[in-house]
Amino acid sequence: MNFGVEEAMNLGFKLSATLKGYGGPLLLQSYPVERRPMMIRALEWSDRHVNKFIPWWRWVTETPG
Repeated sequence: MNFGVEEAMNLGFKLSATLKGYGGPLLLQSYPVERRPMMIRALEWSDRHVNKFIPWWRWVTETPG
């Protein structure tokens, strides 16, 4: 959720600046350059988090009672 809001704000700012004429020709091209590393980090963190809790989830769901 946080990344969705951040993405919307970043892209919205860049679109607005470009449409108003003061964003410069390369402003929109900076979006993937700025955001891609952040999303890669978020996906790596998410993957580590999921893998950390999979054994616990299996134990909880497979343990009788």
